[in-house]
Amino acid sequence: MNHFTKFRKSLNLNEYMEDDEDKVGIILDFWEWLKINASLTSADPLAAYMTNVKMWHLYQHELRNDGSRFPQWPYPSSNDELSKRLRDSAYFFDEFKIKDPSKEKRVPATTGMMEMIFKHLPGSQHMKDTIQDIIINTMMTGARVGELVANTKNDPKSKLLTIDNINIHTNHIDFNVLGKTSPPTRQIVFVTRAQVAPITTRHGSKWNVFSSTKKRIAGRPGNDALYIDDKGRPITYGDVWKNLTIASKRAGLPQGCIGGHSGRIFMATQMAYLGATTNEIMIRGRWNSDAWRSYVKLLLVYARDDGADPVTFRIGDLGIVLDRFPKFHPEFSRR
Repeated sequence: MNHFTKFRKSLNLNEYMEDDEDKVGIILDFWEWLKINASLTSADPLAAYMTNVKMWHLYQHELRNDGSRFPQWPYPSSNDELSKRLRDSAYFFDEFKIKDPSKEKRVPATTGMMEMIFKHLPGSQHMKDTIQDIIINTMMTGARVGELVANTKNDPKSKLLTIDNINIHTNHIDFNVLGKTSPPTRQIVFVTRAQVAPITTRHGSKWNVFSSTKKRIAGRPGNDALYIDDKGRPITYGDVWKNLTIASKRAGLPQGCIGGHSGRIFMATQMAYLGATTNEIMIRGRWNSDAWRSYVKLLLVYARDDGADPVTFRIGDLGIVLDRFPKFHPEFSRR
C-alpha cells in the first residue's frame, strides 16, 4: 500500500479512491507507475498488488461504516482491458526489464543517444562515417542493418545494396533492399526530405541522408556496394555490431542496449510519437502483422503533450527501467 499511496500522492489525490472513481483506469495507471517506480522483475505481482489495494479499500470502507455497499471490484479475469494490459506487462518485463545486467535489452537508437555513441566510434574517419551513415539510414528509413550491409565480405553482388539500387528524387530517396522474406525479394525503403529536415536542423548535416548518400555514391560504379570498408570491401553486419559495441561501452551505456534493429525501432516509435496512423507505420516498416506495436507501446510522452519535444523523443520518454543508463543526463531523465 505504500506504493499505491505514493502513486496517488503523485497525482495530488486522496490516498484511497472514492466509490465513483474509474477503478479500471486507475489500476491501469497504477500498473504503469509500478513498472517504472517499483523493483519488480515480472508481471505476476501486478495482479497481487491490485488485490492488496482492494483489501485496503475494503478495510477503509468498513471503517467508515456508512451502510453503503462496497463497490464491485474489477479483475483481469472479468475485465478485458485489465487482462490485455496484464499480458502487455508480461511482455514489458520479458523484453525490457533488466534481469541479467550483462544482457541489457534493446532500446530505440534515439538521436540523443546516438550523438553520444557516434563520438566514440573506433577506426579510421572513413569507418566512423560509414557506421554512422548506416545507423542513420536505419533510423530514417526503417531498414534493417542486415538489409543495408553484407553478411560476409565475399557476398555476391546480387545480395548487396549497390549503387544501382538507390534512387535520389527531388523530395525523397529510396533504397531497393533485399528484404528478409522467404525467399528474399527486393523491397523499397524510403525517407522524405520533410521527415529528415527537423532532425537535420536540430543535429546537423550528418543526419541528412540525402547529402550523405549523394556524396557516398558520387563517381562510383553502379555494382559497388553502397557501404564499403577502408579496403573497398562490403561492410558486414559483424563490422557494424563490433563498432557499435565498442562505442556504446566507451559512452558508458548498458551492454547490448543498441543492436541491429534499434534504428528500425526508432523509426516506428518516432512515427507514433509524431502521431502517424497505424497504416502509415505499417507501410513504412513493411509490416504485415502487429509486430511493430511492441516497439511503440512503451511511449509515455507524445509530441502533442504539453512540454514535449516537437521534433523527437528521448529514452527518458519510454516506460523502461533507466537504472543502468548514465544518471543526470537529459537523454535518460523523465520529463
